[in-house]
Amino acid sequence: MLTNFNVLNEPNEVFEDQVRFVELLKVSKDLRNILYKPDILEPTDEHPKIKIGDTTFTNVSFTKTTLNKINFYNCKFEDCLFIGAELLNCEFHNCKFKNCNTHKITISKCYINPENFASCLNSFDKANIGVHLFQQLINNSIETGQSDHKRSAEYHFRKWKERLAWNKYWKGKPYKTNIWGFLGEYPLYWLYRHTFGYGLRLKNFVITFFLTFSAFYLFNYFNWNAYKLKEKDLVIDSFASDSVNYSANFYYTLDVTTKLIDSQFQATSNYGMAIFSIQSIVAFMFLSALITIIINRFVK
Repeated sequence: MLTNFNVLNEPNEVFEDQVRFVELLKVSKDLRNILYKPDILEPTDEHPKIKIGDTTFTNVSFTKTTLNKINFYNCKFEDCLFIGAELLNCEFHNCKFKNCNTHKITISKCYINPENFASCLNSFDKANIGVHLFQQLINNSIETGQSDHKRSAEYHFRKWKERLAWNKYWKGKPYKTNIWGFLGEYPLYWLYRHTFGYGLRLKNFVITFFLTFSAFYLFNYFNWNAYKLKEKDLVIDSFASDSVNYSANFYYTLDVTTKLIDSQFQATSNYGMAIFSIQSIVAFMFLSALITIIINRFVK
């Protein structure tokens, strides 16, 4: 763990030229405590291709370094510094970044999965760094036409914007906001992330729908008689107005929450209609979220 997030832990070895560093990469898969000083790391006539595989970088600094046309495979970066670094025309395959400082990093024309950076920052205090990092990854994904990576980067970008809003209000970093600014940016977006994944993650939607449907099913089951349900147009074998059964309740709840079927049951009491209205509003929210997810996944 970095003692100071902006400075390498001591002691470390300074590398003044690229050749020596590339030669070290050929013989070692575990690089530690290295301060890389040159402004650039890129292929040369002596090393026309630089492919780095199955290598762990720990307490290594690439501060203000341009990494150009470097391919990384199955690499791990932990407690590393990329402050002001540029990643240009690089490829990162199955790489992981943990507790790395990417302040003011630039990422362009790279193949890189934003999920590689999911554990890059581990504190709300670094929210401004997280926002900048994932904004760079969004821009890079758009530039390279990687729509799946764009959705992933956008999810993490919004998550770090939430955390930045928290920092602004509770810690005054990078500047203080008032309660109204905080309430406008944090609580609803926090809820939106956990329930629908910002309209970007189908998994969140499926889990939330299953839990909500189950809650409605149980609520309707125990309040069945209070709804004073009547049949609409048809006689349903499973329906009984004064007693509930599993199938009738399932069809009624499915009708209210999805409108995929017509259960033929209609609440007639004020209480029943009030609950029906609330559940229908929630169902409308689910439909809106599903449409958003479909658009984000298949249109953008």
